[in-house]
Amino acid sequence: MKMEPEASDLDLRYYLEVLINWWWLVLLLPLLVGLVVFLTTPQASALYEAEARILVQQRGLSTILNWSDIDASEYLARTYTELITESSVLEEVAHQLALNMSWEDLRSSISVSTVKGTSILEIRASHSDADLAAKIANTVANVFINRTEETRLTDVARLQALAQALNIEDPSLILQANLSALGSLTLIREATRSTASIRPLHLGIPLLAMVLAGIVAVVGAFVLESLGGRLPLPEQLKTSLGLDGVEVVPRWSKRQAGAPRSVITLNPGNPMAEPYYGLLARLDALAGGDGGPNKVILVTSTSPSEGKSTTAVNLAHALALASRRVLLVDADMRNPDIHKWFGLPNQQGFQNLLALPDKTSGEGLSSTSVPGLSVIVSGMATTQPAELLARGSTRGVVEALKREFAWVIVDCPPLFGLSDTLRLVPGADGVVLVADAGRTRSEDLERAANALREVNHRAAPLFVILVLNKVPLRRFGYYSYYRSYYKSYYRRVETTRRRRWRTGALDTMVGWFRLSRRD
Repeated sequence: MKMEPEASDLDLRYYLEVLINWWWLVLLLPLLVGLVVFLTTPQASALYEAEARILVQQRGLSTILNWSDIDASEYLARTYTELITESSVLEEVAHQLALNMSWEDLRSSISVSTVKGTSILEIRASHSDADLAAKIANTVANVFINRTEETRLTDVARLQALAQALNIEDPSLILQANLSALGSLTLIREATRSTASIRPLHLGIPLLAMVLAGIVAVVGAFVLESLGGRLPLPEQLKTSLGLDGVEVVPRWSKRQAGAPRSVITLNPGNPMAEPYYGLLARLDALAGGDGGPNKVILVTSTSPSEGKSTTAVNLAHALALASRRVLLVDADMRNPDIHKWFGLPNQQGFQNLLALPDKTSGEGLSSTSVPGLSVIVSGMATTQPAELLARGSTRGVVEALKREFAWVIVDCPPLFGLSDTLRLVPGADGVVLVADAGRTRSEDLERAANALREVNHRAAPLFVILVLNKVPLRRFGYYSYYRSYYKSYYRRVETTRRRRWRTGALDTMVGWFRLSRRD
């Protein structure tokens, strides 16, 4: 028993197929929008950073460095991180460099920190000018060191004056203790010009625009899919329309199909013929196999140029090659086409049988190069086929043809806008409804299927098989097998053609060489 795919699986496949069908929109729209936003959004100027380092040292009265001195140095360095950016220091820096900015603005471009676990101060200055950033960092360091030393000298002078006022004979110990408390500052690394900007490109806005454009593209793909009338998956069509079967015919180019438009006779191993053999198998199953009664099958479509005549001719060929006695009738009297396939004259045909029902059907028959396949052309194009089909003789003509042939394949006009095909439905056993996968709307197929069933007044139900024609091989899921199979086939065909061409060219060259030697 064949398991039907679950609705969730069909939905997922449909969504994926829509995204693949519109991949160019889903991919290119976000990229295009992101590029436009990136190019049109004003970018902030480059920002360069320079760094200077100061070593802070503090020693006690002992000449040997100990842990207490190290701890004191680190503590003093942390204190200096706040003092370096004081207004007095930054105002002096702005004055020396002739900067046209306040000390508050200058402070916002300077950061001071200590290297973890050390008493080293890091002074970083950032500016759009790399040279100026280095100058600012070095000037801040030098100004702070000079001001600190000036403070020391002031303190030394004050202590000396105090010692003299107190009549202290040797004030050296007091001076040394105070100088140690202030510590020493050494510029151990000057800032240099940086060549790399620390401000990356502002990609936030372009990325956000790309995300929004991607959402719009996905929604737009589904909107365009619904407005464009693209058909859903075959399983969904079969279920929603109550069809008796769906057959998929991939799209091929004229180069692939070859000169004959009937792909059945193109090549015995031609994979393009497989869908028509699949259609034959479906008809056999619905008609009861080879031993079943003779059948009349109408081939039609919702609108012109959907491939109904191609389907009718290839189906008739497939039936004839399966040792059936087949008649192909061109009932499209407004736009006849079958005679062109077989190179037959179109003066007398089906419309003559309708006009003169007493004539035997054998008078309008034409044989073909396919054993078992006969053709009745439409006759000269007429503007009054509806009047001919409305006569009571139509049913009798079709029944007479049915008695003589195992299968009668009738190429009918499109359904919409014309009543010709509906006049033939009461005498038919089944209908092959052809749809263009890229053009036919599912709503049109639903209308067509309902119209066919409404005019069927026989006791036996009318079976309807959908041929989904011109399906692109790139489509997802159900059609991926066709894609790989067809590509493999055409790769073999092209290889064979090249080998034949090379062999023929080699033989020609050898022949020319022999003639030249003979001369």
